[in-house]
Amino acid sequence: MKIAIPIQIVKETPVMCTVFARAGKFLIYDSETQKSEFLDNPAKTAAGGAGIVAAQTLIDAHVDGVIVPQCGENAMNVLSAAGIPVFQNVSLNIPDNLKAFHSGTLLVLMNAHAGFHSHS
Repeated sequence: MKIAIPIQIVKETPVMCTVFARAGKFLIYDSETQKSEFLDNPAKTAAGGAGIVAAQTLIDAHVDGVIVPQCGENAMNVLSAAGIPVFQNVSLNIPDNLKAFHSGTLLVLMNAHAGFHSHS
């Protein structure tokens, strides 16, 4: 299963970005191989429609799920229409979220623009 996480690079370290559509990159984690790769987000500087472009980028990358702090309505609609579940993060720490995903404790995000969790 391929999971996408919106990230930004801070001092050469990937950290979760709190705004899905404006993330600099997406971390794509393959739960079967336990390998990660980075995918540029072409929507990060878009004047409008960033959520739709970011969501379509992940659909084109064949991801099976997304972990986010929050997600705009347009992006949520595009991902939902493609059958891609959007999970609520447990913290802004990427390893914490991957651990929660593996243990099955992440909740599906039910509402667009839900507040993000920053327990870290």
